[in-house]
Amino acid sequence: MVLTDVVVTDKDDHPVHGLKAADFKVFDNGRPEALNAFEEHLGAPVANLEQASLPAGAHTNSLLLHAPPVINVLLIDSTGMDIVDQMLLAKQLKRFIDQVPAGVPMAVFFRRYEFTVLLQDFTADHAAIEAAVRRAIPQLPMPGSDLLSEAAGLEQVGGYLSQMPGRKNLFWFNSGTSLFSHPGPWSNLSSTGGSTDTDGSVPTATDDTHEAYDLLQAGRIAVYPIDVRGLNPQYTAATSQQHLYESDFAAATGGEAFYTTNDMAGATAHAMENGDNYYTLSYAPDDLHDNGSWHSVRVALPGGYHLSYRRGYYDDAPDSVRHTSRKNPKDATIRAGGQNIEAPNTHSQPLIFRTQLGAGMAPAKRDDRGYRVHFDIPAVELQQTVANGEGTAAVGAAVVAFSQEGKVIGHVSQKVNLTFQEALLKAHPMAALSFDQQIDLPKKEPAFLYIAVWDAANGRMGTMDVQLDPKLIAGKQ
Repeated sequence: MVLTDVVVTDKDDHPVHGLKAADFKVFDNGRPEALNAFEEHLGAPVANLEQASLPAGAHTNSLLLHAPPVINVLLIDSTGMDIVDQMLLAKQLKRFIDQVPAGVPMAVFFRRYEFTVLLQDFTADHAAIEAAVRRAIPQLPMPGSDLLSEAAGLEQVGGYLSQMPGRKNLFWFNSGTSLFSHPGPWSNLSSTGGSTDTDGSVPTATDDTHEAYDLLQAGRIAVYPIDVRGLNPQYTAATSQQHLYESDFAAATGGEAFYTTNDMAGATAHAMENGDNYYTLSYAPDDLHDNGSWHSVRVALPGGYHLSYRRGYYDDAPDSVRHTSRKNPKDATIRAGGQNIEAPNTHSQPLIFRTQLGAGMAPAKRDDRGYRVHFDIPAVELQQTVANGEGTAAVGAAVVAFSQEGKVIGHVSQKVNLTFQEALLKAHPMAALSFDQQIDLPKKEPAFLYIAVWDAANGRMGTMDVQLDPKLIAGKQ
């Protein structure tokens, strides 16, 4: 089944409503396809995502159980962004957030060098969104950081968002990108308007863009790159060419690129309005072979409207190794620690869990501090084995700590066999199975924690990103 989200706008670039399934025609590799399902989505999702008050140090990913039909995400990519542009962006984002209608939830991700962290999970509390932006920028840039590839950052955000259903609008604030150095198979930049290289062949994407596009496609993520340099007189011919490739990539995901504008607040608000109003079309092509070939998609609609939609997809197997081949620092560290822990399956229904951070036991090194991560997993979330009145469930768990510069400063992973009494679980079916992990980290250094837990029997996985401030953890060592 192929899902295609289509944004339809009129000559004034305003969303068009009230269209019917019969108005649309879909072509996959030039072949007409019959629609199996059709749905219109109207306007920004106003939802109450706020959870019951949690004690200090407690976190949960239970928001995944009731995500809105469309999700808006701010990705602040400060890598290579100079301090003046960061200050301008901070001002523009405050202006944008202040004009977002009350009740519209958003999340904030922050990329610094090769590390991307969730600074603020989805919330309709716009004051919390503004506070997250202030934590992210401004910061002094690191020399040479503009040479790093953005693919890992897009994949890390995409991996998190892929846990949630529905369309996602990803507003990616950057100061230029090295990811788009040439067109991919989605390109419309040839003289004929088709997706071909100068020799008539279909252009190939780099491994970075192929992997990123795969994950964005699987997560129904439309990318809206916004260049924070605005009306910069120092643009070169190479910059203009890069903007064309970036625009083409954004359009291929169903999004739109914005550059040479100082009104970043207005550009983001415009993109959100259009991205929140869309139609979902689904069809089942009969020529899929899981061979990695490119399928172009074309949607036609009478009336002279402008259509934004994903321009195609790779015919990859659902669990293709392409999704796991990249040396993602989070994934690599999860598998570290000297234990043979089976790789989790990140493409299944996410596992819901809760953590509580607190002071741990005395660390082995004098300059470290021990932290305890307490896990609570509802027993109904896990595959169980029961014999003679006693049940067991096997889980893998990992905690990876990153510094503010994106460097791994600590990690721990383990496999845990949890046991329970069958009679007690029947009496309390929502009871949680619990265990603890200890991680030792440098004293007084704020850290970002990537926490993952998965069912060792079937690979279901849940993750969360948590900002750890040592001053907030009670207890002395």
